[in-house]
Amino acid sequence: MSVSERKDVVTKFKLCFNCLNFGHQVESCYYPGCPRCKKKHNSRLHVDSSHMSEPKSSTQTETQTTSQDNAVCHAMTSNKHAPSTTSTVMLATAVINVHDADGRPQRCRAILDSGSQLNFITSSCAQRLRLKKTNVSLSISGVGTMSSSTVRLMPCTVSSHCQNYQSSIEFHSLPTITERLPHQMFSMDQLNIPDDVKGNLADPQLNVPATVDILFGAELFYDIFLGARKQLSKHISVHNTKLGWILVGKLFEKSLVKSKITMLSTPVSTNSALSLFTSTTNAQFIEEAQAEKHFSSTVKRDESGRFVVKLPVNDKITFLGDSRPMAERRFYNLERRLSKDEKLAEQYNMFISEYLALNHMELANPTCTGPKYYLPHHPVFKANSTTTKLRVVFDGSANTKSGIALNDVLLKGPKVQSDIFHILL
Repeated sequence: MSVSERKDVVTKFKLCFNCLNFGHQVESCYYPGCPRCKKKHNSRLHVDSSHMSEPKSSTQTETQTTSQDNAVCHAMTSNKHAPSTTSTVMLATAVINVHDADGRPQRCRAILDSGSQLNFITSSCAQRLRLKKTNVSLSISGVGTMSSSTVRLMPCTVSSHCQNYQSSIEFHSLPTITERLPHQMFSMDQLNIPDDVKGNLADPQLNVPATVDILFGAELFYDIFLGARKQLSKHISVHNTKLGWILVGKLFEKSLVKSKITMLSTPVSTNSALSLFTSTTNAQFIEEAQAEKHFSSTVKRDESGRFVVKLPVNDKITFLGDSRPMAERRFYNLERRLSKDEKLAEQYNMFISEYLALNHMELANPTCTGPKYYLPHHPVFKANSTTTKLRVVFDGSANTKSGIALNDVLLKGPKVQSDIFHILL
């Protein structure tokens, strides 16, 4: 996604141009500005003045290939007049043991990414390990408003193959994390890795292209670093971690005219986990869009002309617990209150009778299957009101035995009223 397209997205969703968050504008943002030009905008929205004035070289072309199976963008850069030396950024990888459903450790290959708030595992690897799924799914988003959905798995144990380290990790499954890394084999001799480090590499075959099964996010990323660092060259260094030594930096390859590059600007149609983050703002937009889509697809009018729409439930509906004991307890408290106030009881009875006559409610069938919720209600009485002195409140926030309420399992749609600021203006 180009800078201009990113700016269009920020403008469309009314985000702050500086921190990319929702709810304020750049004038009132207290986050620091762009580290490149020190102006008040995000570094992802920065445009170099040289890039604005200089046209693109006709000898340099870029093509992107996107599909549901490929996880990241690919760019093939070719320049006849360019030097024969090209560079590739090495991403930190590690070989780890993941305990399967029987408790047996199995070797998997992981990539470390501090830009992800979650830990991911490929669906094929999770199936091979027979990891159990939960009923929780999550919408995730990343760079360039890339979005996808993932399923949370039950926690499992991971351990190092060369260090005394073990931890319980909660993974989310995705169809793909990234393609085989590195993109091409290279010689380990050019790295000049010390013998004490070479014997404890987190990924002993980091120079051989191989499948990536797991992505460790920021939660584990900073926990495993031990602090020791060795500079192998100007651009390459190794860092000691609880998983072993990891290698990062820029690797230069000679006699290559074309170079394959992994970029973070992944299209929306792909399922890459690289630099994915759970953003409150983006999650809000996703949920609002789902609510609108649900309303449009289910709203209808019955024979009497009334509008009918299904409840927009989310993925937490399966966690809705038993609500009947709570509703009965609230109802008995209501009866005790009404028994002490005849006038309030009379008005309350009139309201419930009217509700029944208008078919706003009906007698519940206690034998119905599937998730159900008994909605508690109580009166709010205002003696000084000139219109309706009694108002009945239905409490959808009352928790069930699982701690989940009706409101928790419903999608939250967008605001339909205008902001008070725009109304006043």
